[in-house]
Amino acid sequence: MPMINMNIYCPSTNQTIGIEGLTEGSSIKDLKRIIYERTGTPPEHQTIQIDNKKIPKRYDSKKWEKLGINDKTNVQMIYAMDGGCGCGCDICGCGCDACCQII
Repeated sequence: MPMINMNIYCPSTNQTIGIEGLTEGSSIKDLKRIIYERTGTPPEHQTIQIDNKKIPKRYDSKKWEKLGINDKTNVQMIYAMDGGCGCGCDICGCGCDACCQII
């Protein structure tokens, strides 16, 4: 399978992360693991958006080929905390730019 190299934009931290070495057989779970290794953001706090559509966590095991993801796909990772208040007070320690959501 051909390798997929892409950039993932993280608006919560205003970072762009280069991702290399994934294939069409990779899953969202594989992507979240790499994002965790690069940013320290735990996978359970990552919400992946593909072309501005949030991907539910139940799709974490889906292969990229099934989701139509390739190196030209617009992918974002949004930091989400279960039960977060969303007020930006930084009580949670995530920084006031974190996107806290009640899921």
